[in-house]
Amino acid sequence: MKTLFLLTVFLAPFLFVLGLGRLVELRQKERMTKITGHEDDSVPEPYFPWLVEYFERLQAQSEAAGIPTDKTRLQFITVAGGVLGFVFLYGVVKSWLWALPGIALGLALPPVYLRRAMQDRAQKFEAQLEKAIGHMVNALRAGQSLANAIQDAASRASHPLSYEFFRVHQDLMLGTPLITSLEKLQRRVRSTDYDLFVATVSLQHATGGDMIPMLQTIAETIRQRQQAKSKVQALTAPGRLSAVLVLLTPLLLLGVLYVVSPGFFAVYLQPGPGQTLLLVAAVMIAVGFLWIRKITDIRLD
Repeated sequence: MKTLFLLTVFLAPFLFVLGLGRLVELRQKERMTKITGHEDDSVPEPYFPWLVEYFERLQAQSEAAGIPTDKTRLQFITVAGGVLGFVFLYGVVKSWLWALPGIALGLALPPVYLRRAMQDRAQKFEAQLEKAIGHMVNALRAGQSLANAIQDAASRASHPLSYEFFRVHQDLMLGTPLITSLEKLQRRVRSTDYDLFVATVSLQHATGGDMIPMLQTIAETIRQRQQAKSKVQALTAPGRLSAVLVLLTPLLLLGVLYVVSPGFFAVYLQPGPGQTLLLVAAVMIAVGFLWIRKITDIRLD
């Protein structure tokens, strides 16, 4: 019952602000309709533009991650994440004050997941790009157009490159300009290697030069970049393993301590110094994990 009350206290201001903003918006539209005699169909200025931009950015990231969804669903998932984070932490510490950080944690989980999924999809795309450009070169040598070369490369690739190249080919068949279609894919897939490909095709398309030698050069550049990335991943693997150990070892020790000596561990779940020490330890573990991950995150952009 107490948890339900705390949830109501948390959600009430949020829903009140949204409802009040909607009410003011409707009143303004009614007043303008009475003055002008015409219904105003224009989109009003948002009350929280930074929040609108935030969810638009999340929507773009979801599309880049291969999980397209609308802003309404993203808003629901984000708010639900904050509520669930609060409920989970409150169930552990039994204190609404110490459970407030769970809101921030729950709100941060959807963007973190989308960013990770976006990076994984971009890596899979880049791993296939060199071979796809090679297929395009062979198709151009056989006398096919660039649109047919893109379709041929898509038919020989796997997901996600095949799906994205087929979308580019469909746009071309519907009359969309080549550069516009490639730039749309550039917004969906955040890839430095693909940026090089788009820049090359745009330049050659504007100047009318021979595209085959340039595509071969780009394919070789992408191959060398992939080799360099593989070496960096191999060299930083011990550091990434250390970060995982820093995160998991204390949790494993806490689990063993809870099983072996529940009475001793219960002190840390009671309000007072025990909860404070547990929270400080969690913050230090998170800082250590993020610090090591930052050190080992070497990008070749």
